[in-house]
Amino acid sequence: QAFLEHFDLLVPGSGKAPWLVPSLLPRRPETTAARSTPEVVFVLDFKGAFRRLLSTLIPRLLCQLRKRY
Repeated sequence: QAFLEHFDLLVPGSGKAPWLVPSLLPRRPETTAARSTPEVVFVLDFKGAFRRLLSTLIPRLLCQLRKRY
């Protein structure tokens, strides 16, 4: 259980479900409204496996996004 929590494969829930499995959560609903500008969305997990790489990973991601958009 500690291994699953460390890599955020098992997340404490609320209510009737004491634990959540993020890979089984429903996806964000699709929007039907057309957008005129492209959007970039990325989610950072500060507690998981990437916490040691954050000092190098975030600047690289931002530089790549800056170059592409």
